[in-house]
Amino acid sequence: MKNGEDDRYIMERFYTLTDFACDFYDANSRKSKFNGNTAGELTEWIPEARAVLSDITGLELLKDYFAARDFGTPKPEVVEAYEDGDFTRSKIYLQIEHNMTVPLYLFMPKDMAQGERRPVVLAPHGHGGGGKYAPAGITGRHEAVDRKIHDLDYNYGERFARLGYIVICPDAPGFGERREKIWQDDRHIGNASCEIISHMVYSLGLSMQGLFTYNLMRVADYALTLEGADRDKLYCAGLSGGGLQTLIFAACDTRVKKSIISGYFYGVKEALLMQPENCACNFSHRLWYHFDMGDIACMIYPRAFLVETGDIDPLNGRSGAANAVSQIEIARRAYALGNRQDSVVHHIYEGPHKWFGYHAEGFLKGEH
Repeated sequence: MKNGEDDRYIMERFYTLTDFACDFYDANSRKSKFNGNTAGELTEWIPEARAVLSDITGLELLKDYFAARDFGTPKPEVVEAYEDGDFTRSKIYLQIEHNMTVPLYLFMPKDMAQGERRPVVLAPHGHGGGGKYAPAGITGRHEAVDRKIHDLDYNYGERFARLGYIVICPDAPGFGERREKIWQDDRHIGNASCEIISHMVYSLGLSMQGLFTYNLMRVADYALTLEGADRDKLYCAGLSGGGLQTLIFAACDTRVKKSIISGYFYGVKEALLMQPENCACNFSHRLWYHFDMGDIACMIYPRAFLVETGDIDPLNGRSGAANAVSQIEIARRAYALGNRQDSVVHHIYEGPHKWFGYHAEGFLKGEH
């Protein structure tokens, strides 16, 4: 500060908490990580770790709350139908509980034979694409959504539908038609209510991650009742925040047989603590005290998952793709104890934060 200048107007140095948070993380992180040396110890650790994850995110509280009210099977209301050469697409308001409804798009292949069953892909969205609209490839309604679809190759749900899968693209809490009141104007179609919802539920012992996961579990309940659904082949695939949803959903729900996590799998310290401007849905009380992302992925064992990383994705953190590799190595070491290391698939592509999908079809078909 120049001599005599009032420090109320010019600040040349700031004393932030970033270094403290990173040091605290180094001293206290991964308290519930897997420390065993055998496949048997891994299988014993998983339900214990899953219980910790469910408790931290409030998922267990949600299950208990809704179980006591016993709403039953989710109830669909079809409000819109569209026919394409490859599929029929229905817009559905799916009431999953007495006080919770999930707007979604359902794609059904047109070439299914009588009695045939197809795999089901749940395609949760990330940020910026208007919730379900982007993965469902709904264009021509919102210019901002159209741009996101173009820039991020965001319409992966529609792409899976064209490959012949049954596909569901749901709105997560706080997105699309589930935005809270201050973001409900169409001008804010790309905005999300994660921070607002976090404010509402944090002191109740809940989190965005828990809400995301419970919603996907109930959507899966509905998906597996569909005529033509192969109940042994439930898959999940998502970009960015959709990758977050996919990671925790697959870790908590063993019905998910394969998962694709795109643009969301990296060491927490670099990607979130050093970049805390990222969305509030990345954070819940003590989550990153107990686990890093690779630790959560270990709970998916022995089921297969694929991770996509763009080599210039800024969300990777300062060390770039190496920060993603560090978490892949955690999962592969655990999977190797059961000789399942090949079930952890990682592709690093040249490019930014986006959906790539180059190996997605082969992965789901078992060609990885």
